[in-house]
Amino acid sequence: MDLLLQQITTTYAIHIPDGWIEWTLFFAWTVALIVLISRYYKEEHILEKNPINWVFYILLTIICSSLFSVDAFPLKFHFFPTALQGSSDFYLMVFQAIPWVAAAVFGKPILSVVLAVSGGIVFSGFHGHTVFTILLISTIGFLFNILLRKKNSFLEPYQNHPLILVSLVIIAAIPLFYLERFASAKGGIALRLDAGFHDGWFFYLCRTIELLLAGILAEVLVQKDNKKNKHTSLNATVRLVSKQKKTYHLVGLFYVMLLVLTVLWNGSRAYALEKQRIDMEARLQHINLALTSSFTSNAIRIDQLSKSALLGGTVSEMNTVVRMLFQPIQNVDEFYLFDTHGSLVYAYPATSEEALNISDQEVWIYQDVLTENTILGSFSMAEPANMYMSVLYPVADNEDTVQRVVLARMDIYNNPTLLPISTLLSEYSENGLHLEFVNTQLDTHIPWVEEMDHEQEISEVATTTYVPMGLEGWGTQLTLDKSVFLTVFFEEIYPFFLLTLLSSILVSRFYFYRWAKLEKSLVNLTERFSTSSNSNANVSLQRMNTYPDSVVSLLDVLKQIFQKLELRHQETEMFLDLWHSYDDADTFCGVLEDALRIFAGQDSIYVRLFIESRIGEETTQLYTHAEVENIEDYAYLNEQILALGKEQDQLVVGNANRFHQLTRALGKPFPQAFILKKIPMSQTRSALLFVAYGATQEFSQDFMDDFLGKLDAFTSHLVEIDQLQQWLLEKTILSQLFNDLNFPLFVFINKILLYGNKAANAFLKLDGAEEHTSIGKRVQQNEIYNIMLKNYSQDHSVLTRETNDGMKYEIDILNENHPEIGKITVMLLKDITREKKREEITRDFVTMLSHDLRSPITILQGYSKMLPMVGELNVTQQDYLEKIKSGLETISSLVEGILLEDRIENGIQISSEEFELYEVLSEIKTQLESLANQKRVSIENTGIQPGLTLKGDRILIKQALYNVVNNAVKYSEMDSVVKLSVQTKDDMIQILVQDSGPGIASIDLPLIFEKYYHPKGSGNLYDKQGGMGLYISKFIVEAHRGNISVESELGKGTLFQINLPTINTIN
Repeated sequence: MDLLLQQITTTYAIHIPDGWIEWTLFFAWTVALIVLISRYYKEEHILEKNPINWVFYILLTIICSSLFSVDAFPLKFHFFPTALQGSSDFYLMVFQAIPWVAAAVFGKPILSVVLAVSGGIVFSGFHGHTVFTILLISTIGFLFNILLRKKNSFLEPYQNHPLILVSLVIIAAIPLFYLERFASAKGGIALRLDAGFHDGWFFYLCRTIELLLAGILAEVLVQKDNKKNKHTSLNATVRLVSKQKKTYHLVGLFYVMLLVLTVLWNGSRAYALEKQRIDMEARLQHINLALTSSFTSNAIRIDQLSKSALLGGTVSEMNTVVRMLFQPIQNVDEFYLFDTHGSLVYAYPATSEEALNISDQEVWIYQDVLTENTILGSFSMAEPANMYMSVLYPVADNEDTVQRVVLARMDIYNNPTLLPISTLLSEYSENGLHLEFVNTQLDTHIPWVEEMDHEQEISEVATTTYVPMGLEGWGTQLTLDKSVFLTVFFEEIYPFFLLTLLSSILVSRFYFYRWAKLEKSLVNLTERFSTSSNSNANVSLQRMNTYPDSVVSLLDVLKQIFQKLELRHQETEMFLDLWHSYDDADTFCGVLEDALRIFAGQDSIYVRLFIESRIGEETTQLYTHAEVENIEDYAYLNEQILALGKEQDQLVVGNANRFHQLTRALGKPFPQAFILKKIPMSQTRSALLFVAYGATQEFSQDFMDDFLGKLDAFTSHLVEIDQLQQWLLEKTILSQLFNDLNFPLFVFINKILLYGNKAANAFLKLDGAEEHTSIGKRVQQNEIYNIMLKNYSQDHSVLTRETNDGMKYEIDILNENHPEIGKITVMLLKDITREKKREEITRDFVTMLSHDLRSPITILQGYSKMLPMVGELNVTQQDYLEKIKSGLETISSLVEGILLEDRIENGIQISSEEFELYEVLSEIKTQLESLANQKRVSIENTGIQPGLTLKGDRILIKQALYNVVNNAVKYSEMDSVVKLSVQTKDDMIQILVQDSGPGIASIDLPLIFEKYYHPKGSGNLYDKQGGMGLYISKFIVEAHRGNISVESELGKGTLFQINLPTINTIN
């Protein structure tokens, strides 16, 4: 008994109000409850005849309110008395509400309220609640008594059913649950609102379960009494007066508003918490980077120390070597040297081994350093005012055997190199963010606690984020104080909270008037069918009298629901296994065969899946889930099943003995029923599902609906997995093909390297060990990455680049936007070093040959002009001389074209001067006058007036215009006209050259400006020409920021259009 009393005195405590908000709510709630109770009992004239029995009932209530408790996470059972709130948020007192509910049902309303108050006092004291919990339980007990005894047409049909009344009380008490959590919470308005809208749901659920348990017990007792007395008070029809309807509507709208505010609070809270979590992760990344950088730099400094001094030097030698770690900047605060037995060999600053404080973390890491012979780090707190980051460095001899271990400490609070981090973490602590150094392997947590606030503790945690550092299991963890988070969160959501509240009120007002009209219409409609409603009243009464059977039926339904959920869970796990094994053929085969069991049912023999591939030679893969052992005896049916699948998409046969398209083999088993279903997968692949049964079946419509539903789910996953496997196969094949290419190939997605073939690795000079680790980094360091970025906006571009070692590459870049993947960039580098060398040799040879031909051609032209001076020539001689002149002129034109082409290829120098277009065209007309007279062709000028000037290279522009006009005269018909015209449009001069020649075929038009191109659709007129004139003209015009185009049809002549800017910026 003494132990029991001692346990009660140590666990019993009721929290009284603290602060004016809590006291105001407490007095308002208490006064309102007392006034309502007194008014109700006076109006109802309720008196207790034997209050002496209250002592017994109150004692019973005390026992029930603390006798049997359930802690659901994890499930634990506790007996009187104990405190549960610290262990779980989900706990309930099984018998807490039973005494006052029973007292109310058996006609003792005053006693019921007294018991509710007593039970609330006991419950709140043993479980650390406040006085508001007492008020909540008392108010709920009072509401239940009102609903049970109130003379009301709406409540009267249900007053003989306590379970229904308890449910109504629960609904009516929802705002009181919110109010109790709001008043019981400690802190500001944000913490109180969060307690009501977010944290209180487990509390609401537990109190609801307690009330429902009491309601069920009371319902059983009342129904037994009703059966004994053979009467019931449930009426068939309930009508509400207008005033009651308005009240219920207003209450309903208030509940809707409460629901909207709850959803808003929780949704916004989750979003804000997720944003805070992402921000905390980013902060941890920066902290880890700073700490690991300091760790690495100190490890490098220790590595640079003289090993001979550390292994066998004197104290003065060691002081000289180690002093560089402390001067001129104090990178390390403490330096210790230990031997392999853990004895202190050297310390700087000097200290004795007895005064040295080594943490457990450093001891564990020290042992790992000796074992692994590697550099490791540790965090520890030797004293409350000192947090250390330690570098443990093994010192090995020439045989790579660890002889000594360096322990270098950096005081995170006071080290000057870590001062920015210390300041930053102090600022985090002030803002509610608390840092811990965590070692997941050692299960160690070292909090960041400064000397001035080491006694502070986090009351509640809003969220925690952990990021590993990469130092042998160490990482950092940030914890956000809940009060700080909610304060900031409430400041952000406050305007939206008020706006939602106002909007809910306005919408509720609109709804109220709309619903009043709709309800009136529904009442009128109901009255029309009142006769049929009255006829069904007896049926409703019979159902109410069989309440326990309804409970059994409900349990059966719940059992079926849980069975379906279990099946659904198994199917989900099966599909996950399929996805996890798609890239392993052997594992996937076993998982797929096991997955076919979802189609196996009662009397099924086996389920077989055929997957056919029609690429090249037709192949079939076979997967089988067997329910019998002799499954191979059914293999003879496979070819017949495949043949049936080609003819039918679906077959459902309940009696296979009457189905003659499957033939039974002698001495072999045969299915008595089967289902065959074709599964389309792709254009080249299809599947066939065959389910065999050992007995005849009657496949109902419900069975087939369920079967096809399973098949649809299975098919969707199978098709996607099969497509993924085909893509994986294609990727393997393409990767092999790309690796066989001799040209470097790079594939980028959104500017990030996805793939590079073997030639690409050779181009980047990567060895075999670096291929899978360094290619992405090496590409970004190479010039080709910048080339890709410069041409990223163009769909297709081709350019030539020469590397530092003299190799020349033609780079082909293709960019394409994919709606799901992003922008795909493919770069192909073709080695054109030999081709370019060959072109240079050929060009040099042709240029040299053209220069050597120039002098003989000039001499021959001179002699051809002197021949008539020797004597008069006859007609034949004159004809021969003209042919000689024409041939020399052709050769001269070809040589000049080759030389001009050489100038173009090597970068022609273009001068800039102003000149008159009229003069240039007049000179061209004069030069071509002889040729025009021979063909009786007239050259006409239209719109060409003096004073029209151009700016550019006069000689080159004249050459370009000459080539076009010369072609027009040369290929015009006899006795025809070549028209030259000039038009001005804005800042451009348009020169038109129209001839009446044979025209150019449409297939030749896009190519006539190509070098050495001879039109194939225009007869033999171009056969003797060099094919350089129009190429040179196009180059000169475009170099002057102009353009040239042509329009022509066979038999209708040709029109050349040259556009040149009046004020030219030479290209």
